[in-house]
Amino acid sequence: MTFFKDKRILLLCILLIALVGFSLVPTLSKYSYAMNKNTGATVAKWEVYLDTSDNTSDEISLVSGNGSQTYILELTSTSETIATYSIVLSNLPDGLKVKLDDGTYKTPIDSEISWIDVGYINANATERTIIHRLTFEVPLDSDMVGLNEINVDVTFVQKRPEISAKMINGKAFNELIPPDTTEIYFVDTPAPAGAEVIDVSDSSNGSVVMWQEDNEVLYVSSQVPGKVIYGNEDSSYMFSTYYYQDSSEVINLIDLENFDTSKITNMEYMFGSSFNLENIGGLEHFDTSHVTTMEGMFEENNVLNSLVVSSFDTSNVTNMSRMFLGVNEITELDVTNFDTSHVTNMSEMFVNLMAIYELDLSSFDTSNVTDMSRMFAENNNFETIYASDNFVVSSVTNSEDMFLYCESLVGGQNTTFDGSHLDASYAHIDGGPTNPGYFSRK
Repeated sequence: MTFFKDKRILLLCILLIALVGFSLVPTLSKYSYAMNKNTGATVAKWEVYLDTSDNTSDEISLVSGNGSQTYILELTSTSETIATYSIVLSNLPDGLKVKLDDGTYKTPIDSEISWIDVGYINANATERTIIHRLTFEVPLDSDMVGLNEINVDVTFVQKRPEISAKMINGKAFNELIPPDTTEIYFVDTPAPAGAEVIDVSDSSNGSVVMWQEDNEVLYVSSQVPGKVIYGNEDSSYMFSTYYYQDSSEVINLIDLENFDTSKITNMEYMFGSSFNLENIGGLEHFDTSHVTTMEGMFEENNVLNSLVVSSFDTSNVTNMSRMFLGVNEITELDVTNFDTSHVTNMSEMFVNLMAIYELDLSSFDTSNVTDMSRMFAENNNFETIYASDNFVVSSVTNSEDMFLYCESLVGGQNTTFDGSHLDASYAHIDGGPTNPGYFSRK
């Protein structure tokens, strides 16, 4: 019995836009058709590239008859990963049976047959072909016998895996910042055609890339609308000139609106010594609930015009040493929501804040702090420091020069600066002549 007389097979491929993985630059799919002379099977071959479609539709037109014929569908991917997908055959007449790759048979339910498949490509491979061998069978007594043509729709439906777009670590990213960069934007838009794209994802899977435009503006992107970029657990020195002196010297703006910090544990010197940095966008959205160290995080950002840290969750932070040292252009610093109950190091935390006259530390619990050396040093403009009874120095072992040059500081009961008391001995709410201190109660 022959269903396809003289192998007259017409395979019409109208349009193919397939997504079976992730890549960097969207490219239209290519299609080629060939007859396998050894087996007589009809081959439909798709060379699959990346684009943003979730499914692909095609049509197979079968010449009428009764019997069976095999179609081979080849999916060739140039991406590193082929994710889970399903194949759907629709517009199937009653009675038509399909034999799948594994030898099982399926019959249409509501004129449709579907099954799930999955393929993965080795990370070192450049190409892999997945073959589906489909055999269509028509019974002798089927109403399809004698028809001129039977049309079967074939659809590949992408089951998009959840691939986290996570950055490489902070130091590694810092090394890749072009030295002439003035602005950095974290976005979710695709790279423009022709852009020189660099993979900066932690898994080297292209989920986070960066490119530069106009030799000045650097874009870091997930390339998927709505998909945020996660910071690496270790985001220390990410934009800092301490680690890589040529990178951040001219950066004046960093926009972090599409940057998720919820995985970060280390923000040490993250923005440290970005000397020309005037604006950091998105700080108000930072999730710092897992961060354990903020040492030097904003150190010497000496032209930064504002610093919004009021929403920071610091409940797990143990090190705040040098956190705001030398941020001398900001006129206000709101740390009233800081939970400092686990902090052990506050050395040089507020050194040289030249434009601030009042500091509210009334939320600070310093019961575990051991190092307060130079904590407020070189702030001869400081007039008032607010604190509560939870600001204690019972665990402090080093408070050398804690109030060095704080010559304008006055306690709540008018205790004035005394150069012979620069350590933690006056680090409490002013009790007047009998118990002098430098702090005021809010």
